[in-house]
Amino acid sequence: MAKTLLIDTWESGGEIDENILLANGIAGMIMCLNDISGGHHMDENFIVQWEQARALPVRIPYFVYNPWKNGQENYDWLAAHIPDECGAVMVDVEVRYTGYSPDIYASELEKFKTLVAAKYNYLIYTGQGYLDLCTYWPDAGYWWAAYPLAFYQYETITWDVLRARLETIPRPANEFRIPGSGILKMWQFTGDRIILPGCNKRMDVNVFYGTLDELKAFANEKPTDPDTPPDGARLISEREYYPGAFYRQYEIRLPVSGLTTYHVLEFDSDQAELFVSPRPLGNNYVPQLTKKYGQDFGMNCDGFVGNNITGYAISNGVPYGTQNVEETLYISKNNGFTLTRPSVLNMAFSFPNVLVRDGVIPYIDKGDDWRARSAFGYTKDQSKFFFVVVDGKDYLEQVGASFKETAAIMLELGCFFAVMCDGGGSSTLAAMDNGFPELLNKAWGEEPEVGYFEGYSYKMRPVAQILGVKMKSDVIVIPPEGGNMFTVKKSARFRSLPTMTTNDQGASSVVGETFESATTVLDINNPSITMVQHTNGKWLPLEINGVVYTSGEVVTLPPPTESSFVSATLTRADGTHVDFDLVPKA
Repeated sequence: MAKTLLIDTWESGGEIDENILLANGIAGMIMCLNDISGGHHMDENFIVQWEQARALPVRIPYFVYNPWKNGQENYDWLAAHIPDECGAVMVDVEVRYTGYSPDIYASELEKFKTLVAAKYNYLIYTGQGYLDLCTYWPDAGYWWAAYPLAFYQYETITWDVLRARLETIPRPANEFRIPGSGILKMWQFTGDRIILPGCNKRMDVNVFYGTLDELKAFANEKPTDPDTPPDGARLISEREYYPGAFYRQYEIRLPVSGLTTYHVLEFDSDQAELFVSPRPLGNNYVPQLTKKYGQDFGMNCDGFVGNNITGYAISNGVPYGTQNVEETLYISKNNGFTLTRPSVLNMAFSFPNVLVRDGVIPYIDKGDDWRARSAFGYTKDQSKFFFVVVDGKDYLEQVGASFKETAAIMLELGCFFAVMCDGGGSSTLAAMDNGFPELLNKAWGEEPEVGYFEGYSYKMRPVAQILGVKMKSDVIVIPPEGGNMFTVKKSARFRSLPTMTTNDQGASSVVGETFESATTVLDINNPSITMVQHTNGKWLPLEINGVVYTSGEVVTLPPPTESSFVSATLTRADGTHVDFDLVPKA
């Protein structure tokens, strides 16, 4: 029978070099998903290991069954944390719970197994020393732990030596003790005692009884969807504000906060200019600062005390704050990012916490802490950068995301480097919408409602500093459904932006009702004409040359024309009218 080698790892294991393992014919890695010491939580290394293990043909998580929880509760935790692409899971049954009867253990494990089997391929991991845990064991394939003397001593050897020894011991001597159906599918034979190339600490090595293709079929890994970060997230809305500026809103069910919303602004670096606001003066809010500094988007930046940032910043070449208190990210005029202070200063901001470094999540020494979160990150080639805000509340209420959960979001977006910005009530994301700062997230600070942002029932905390983005393109060309194409000045609306067309719009419509969207059109002499589209599809003027028309006026748009411009007529409520020209875009 064919034999295929894998290793398994856990959070106290060593550093894995997947390329060395691959060069030595290792087929895959089995990674610990959870740790139940001190309460059920994610294994510290799982997210990083899972991403790194993409280099190997097969990767499978293993789940430690927790007897402090019943079968349903164990499954619920597993389902909430296992990556979406997983098609298989190893179930580790070796944890003792004093006073937990073997009958109850067996019954709850059977319930858990039934739930798992409905969605995943699986094997039960255990060994002879744990058979007394249950009065009966599931009929399933088993991953059996048994360590012969040839692999029981502590030593450093090569993979060739390991394979030669394994050839003399084809199967575990106590295979007959495997419970349930007694089917041996995989054998853990090294007992965490041998150091091999590809890991700087002792590791467990396993033999799967089958070919690599059979192992892949068992793993049954599904392709990942790049539009659903992180595992389990659901895309609920999407906008394209400008070429190179995309907004996406996701929902994800987190183990502590439950159903949670997070917001992603993705920018193409060559289409956007990143901005750090100057030294703060007085109390300001993210939407207010976004408008004040003429930015198209804004997000809160570093932490602060009163009106002073806790770290260091540079705004348009002018530094403020205190150097060397926190690590600093420097930004060039063309959105080049570096942690090394350059000779020419442009923009910079500091940060106390790294979420992703060199494409992996580093060790994050943070306790259980859930709240609203804000984060910034960029891809390895620096062609894209991201603003991310997770909805939640302030630190007193423990609603939102943890540091590790936020890091997982940034990593799944493709960030090579990502940092945490100030969170809690500071977490605010804004976009300019026809001259008005629109909130994209549900801000929740400790401050009372801010009257300046009339119509928003959320609370916001004043912040000392924002990250802003100004899009380089001043116009968007929107293709019509028919007729002419018009130059449309910066508009911030849904991806399916209504098109300006001269077809079937000869009838008049009354201004003053609720409109679905808005845009700005340029006429032949360049005065600004703001138009709004009624729900019935008619386009109506809101402002011409600075004069606002609020109600009673109607606009007549002509049928399509082959001329170089299109004339339209605004009729005021008093019977007078204004003629204006719209310039078609070739």
